[in-house]
Amino acid sequence: MKLTSIWGKVFKVSVLACLIAQTNGVMAGSVNVCDGQESAIGTTTTSNVSTGCTGKQGVALYEWNLGGLSSDYAGIGIGIGANGSAEGAVYINAPNGTTINSTVDMKNHQINKLADGTANSDAVNLGQLKASEAAAVAQSKAYTDTAKADAIAQGKTYTDAAKADAIAQGKTYTDLAKADAIAQGKVYTDVAKADAIAQGKTYTDLAKADAILISNNYTDTAKADAIAQGKTYTDLAKADAILISNNYTDIAKADAIAQGKTYTDLAKADAILISNNYTDIAKADAIAQGKTYTDAAKAEAISTSNYYTDVAKAEAIATSNTYTNQEIDKLSDKVVHYDVNADGSTNKTSITFAGGENGTKLTNVANGKIQANSKDAVNGAQLNITNQALAEYLGGNTEYDTATQSFKAPSFSVGNSKYNNVGDAISALDTRVDVVSNRVDKLEDKVEQGLAMSAAMAGLFQPYGVGKFNLTIAGGGYGSQGALALGSGYRFNETAAFKVGLAAIPGKGKASYNVGMNFEW
Repeated sequence: MKLTSIWGKVFKVSVLACLIAQTNGVMAGSVNVCDGQESAIGTTTTSNVSTGCTGKQGVALYEWNLGGLSSDYAGIGIGIGANGSAEGAVYINAPNGTTINSTVDMKNHQINKLADGTANSDAVNLGQLKASEAAAVAQSKAYTDTAKADAIAQGKTYTDAAKADAIAQGKTYTDLAKADAIAQGKVYTDVAKADAIAQGKTYTDLAKADAILISNNYTDTAKADAIAQGKTYTDLAKADAILISNNYTDIAKADAIAQGKTYTDLAKADAILISNNYTDIAKADAIAQGKTYTDAAKAEAISTSNYYTDVAKAEAIATSNTYTNQEIDKLSDKVVHYDVNADGSTNKTSITFAGGENGTKLTNVANGKIQANSKDAVNGAQLNITNQALAEYLGGNTEYDTATQSFKAPSFSVGNSKYNNVGDAISALDTRVDVVSNRVDKLEDKVEQGLAMSAAMAGLFQPYGVGKFNLTIAGGGYGSQGALALGSGYRFNETAAFKVGLAAIPGKGKASYNVGMNFEW
């Protein structure tokens, strides 16, 4: 039987019902339409279509419990065996079937036994709504958990790598500085030792020659005096003079050697002491600089890692919220939502629609519980609180405008510049790090140049001959730098001398110089 034929019979049943009402004066009686044949069966105790349409398909309109034929006490059955025994119900049965497939409960405003919709234009049942809601919640939770875990893992990995790199760089820098300080101390000590030995030998030779000269002069004078007093006395005096001269010479020689050794020992000890002090100071300074640099690099690495982790976490939360909102909006366009009572229970007698493609708006939504096992929906006020907290957490003067429902972009300061996104801020920070690195490289070059010129200056000799100038040239180096030094001096007497020196690196614009005055007693 075609659907149009069934609805035609429904129309005929309605007409017959009206005729019965007019004939009897009250809404009493039942009407059957069986394959096009209408009949009024009057009051009946059964509400099955087969009562009036034996073995046929049909439509029946029944009164209920002898009550008035109204929306509360009427039943409509369509199909063989369609039971219309409930008040205000329409029963639709499959052809030649006995099981009630669908029921429209007009009294309770319900459609029962509604099959799952498959096409876009099909109605959906409560089971589909709950399944769709559960799937959306599960998908959102899974995405959020995955994004959160990934953000935490990336933050830990980056932090561990940065920490290990900072420690490794600090150790390497400290070891190199320590080795370099030791090497410089050894070189400086060896040079000072050699210079002390050379000066001691030179001074000893000069003292020895002067002692011999004085002794010879004294001997010649004594000899002339002895000749003048007489040959006899001269012979005696000569012998005595020779003896005295020899003794004097031996004593002077021994004294000269002793003084030379004493001076040499003192100069050597002083050179060693100065070298040790210089080495200790340089070593302590190198260690202090290494520790300071290591601490600063470690602190900067930790700060950068924390900042990167916070930004990545905020981005993951924002992405998850955006994805969740989009999925909920898509789902909201496809399903029908029940209103919620003030106590949070479902009100199945009322549904509020926004209509068309504008979506569906849920009103009077109570505050949902926000906890790990909560499945409650949240309202605009709760979301606004979350957005305000998120804006405060992001920092950088981020604000959430409740009127426009939008975030004000953050502002991060790096140096004297401001940036409105994390990428530009990190790029600016990298640039400043590169600038500092370049300055450190230049500083290392300058330090090496200064040490090279100092090494060259240390190679210049002092003037030793009384009343004589000297001119000396020396070379020195440190690291990748080499320098040349030129010096000159003048010794006024045995106790005072003057010396100047100039050192420079070929091809460089700067030079070092020194001026010194030496007094001995």
